[in-house]
Amino acid sequence: MGETPWHMRAMLEAVGMLTEFFRDRPDVYVGGNMMMELRLEGERLRLYDPARGEYLLTHKEERRAREREAREHRSKEAVLRAEIEALRRRLRETGK
Repeated sequence: MGETPWHMRAMLEAVGMLTEFFRDRPDVYVGGNMMMELRLEGERLRLYDPARGEYLLTHKEERRAREREAREHRSKEAVLRAEIEALRRRLRETGK
């Protein structure tokens, strides 16, 4: 769990504090070692996943990503609807 006894105590203390803080949030898991790194980026603390080589998204970044995906989905859907309508017109025009 920790590199040294000091690290272990600090980690147990942090897990205890976080567990208490999130006690009314069943959607939040507090674990001792999730193989993540807590890094200071500018003035913000960020979780970094060394296995994937990337930071976990913040709530705002996650929301923006979902909004971007929704826009892309709507755009692709509009293209497909237009293609379907064009095919229907061709079928009507050919009398089939």
